[in-house]
Amino acid sequence: MKLYTLCPNTQRKVYLTLRAAHRSDLNFYITYVCPHDHQEHTISREDVRAEAELGAFAGGAVIGGLIGLLGGPLGAILGAGAGGVLGKNAENDENQRTDEFNRSH
Repeated sequence: MKLYTLCPNTQRKVYLTLRAAHRSDLNFYITYVCPHDHQEHTISREDVRAEAELGAFAGGAVIGGLIGLLGGPLGAILGAGAGGVLGKNAENDENQRTDEFNRSH
């Protein structure tokens, strides 16, 4: 999951280099330099939002398919299917973690 805030001057997303599973894991105040207006801003942890990092479904299907090629065409099909299922589960978990972060205060 990627954490971001909105620049108070430009209202554009600014991705933060922070990692946290829960909002309470963050410092109460966070200072960053905005790449859009090049100014330093201090925000509260309540101003931080989370965004899911997606792509696991497609990546899982491709990797599973490539590994499955060792078993021939049927192996590639089965591998892509299995990889896609695992990737989709990973995306669902990511979405759940993101929702939990955004609901916490």
